[in-house]
Amino acid sequence: MAREPESMAKTESLFRDVNERIATAADQFGSEEAEFVCECADPKCVERVGVPLEVYESVRAEPTTFILANGHEEGSIEKVVETRRRFQIVEKVNRKVVAVVRKLDPRSGAPDLEPG
Repeated sequence: MAREPESMAKTESLFRDVNERIATAADQFGSEEAEFVCECADPKCVERVGVPLEVYESVRAEPTTFILANGHEEGSIEKVVETRRRFQIVEKVNRKVVAVVRKLDPRSGAPDLEPG
């Protein structure tokens, strides 16, 4: 069964929250790069991608951009805006998904995600 765009956005936002914690830890240890979880819509994805913290921060500057393993994009909700050797950057294009990821952006001061 196909998943609803809002459900996919919540999955991606959960992965983004995990990556925020990874970025914080990497920064505390003075790392220039970290292994982040793929922020794709597949809740079973276990891919990791090495991303320089500087690039990660530039992606996080906009709540509608995410880091994915190459080939993990979902064309119905996002478009690839940049491809690198080990990862790609996508931007949400589905208006419902844009609304959800903006609301759940951990840097916007919104409350944490609730399970379910």
